[in-house]
Amino acid sequence: MYPNDEKQIVVIGASNLDINLTTKNTISKFESNPSNITLSPGGVARNIAENIAKLGNKCHLVSVFSDDIFGEFLKNDCKKKSISFLNSIFVEGENSSSYISINNEKGEMEYGFNNTEILKNLNISNLKKIHDLFLSCSAIVIDTNIPTKAFQFIIKSYKNIPIFVDTVSIYKAKKVIPFLKDIFFLKPNYSEAMILTGYDANAKVPSKILAKKLNKMGVNKVFISNGARSSYYSDSDVLKEYIPPKVKVKNVSGAGDSLIAGFVHGYINNLDWDYTNKLAMSLSGLNLKSDDCVNQSINVKNLTSFIEDNNFE
Repeated sequence: MYPNDEKQIVVIGASNLDINLTTKNTISKFESNPSNITLSPGGVARNIAENIAKLGNKCHLVSVFSDDIFGEFLKNDCKKKSISFLNSIFVEGENSSSYISINNEKGEMEYGFNNTEILKNLNISNLKKIHDLFLSCSAIVIDTNIPTKAFQFIIKSYKNIPIFVDTVSIYKAKKVIPFLKDIFFLKPNYSEAMILTGYDANAKVPSKILAKKLNKMGVNKVFISNGARSSYYSDSDVLKEYIPPKVKVKNVSGAGDSLIAGFVHGYINNLDWDYTNKLAMSLSGLNLKSDDCVNQSINVKNLTSFIEDNNFE
């Protein structure tokens, strides 16, 4: 469970300003709904990097930061939380990446909106400048917000390094399909897994079937999340169902990001995959209990206690 001081992780993708809106009652259209509204640093890659860093691992965030007020806020937050971001790309005069989540009274997202145009700067030319950083790492984590050509470049250039991929959304997951055989670990949700495996969106296919099909398509290890319902982990030897711990949900934004962070932590620290599944789901559970995308109380000690307090069998 303890961090490996010799290994480092590169996480590449989005850093956003997140605006999370959670209504106090059932959402009424065409009305002003009483709500709790929070602003916080977010973005899939940034959230993953913060979770990994909070567990004591060496992690480099590769993202794009603007010089606008949101960009300065995000950079200052990275400094405050000891998230290494100096290998990122810094631009002037562009809008920072941003995300709005509209959640119902249960904390479940009903609508999401994003502007990630700034990520076009994560291009091949800029990525080549940090070639040595990629070569020195023990794992690469990619979120599919990055441009398709950049995704392809990383997958093909560093296929000898374990690559973890967060599919992010149904639309963005599609860019993963040509490269499934080069992915070490893939974390789609159920809907994204349906798209990746070629099933009609209206079909009802069990998660365990989807997981095994993704293995057959070339993915080494797969974890299909399904909200509060059963999730499935699958590799060439194992297919196992995991039921998430029950928690009082405050905010679902960032829960999936912490899942993949947990798997990276387990891999880097040579933990067995059964325990790593429980660790990842526990890390996600801790984040669900927070108003922020990343629960600020997360550390190895608190995570270990949460795992011990929850029965995953």
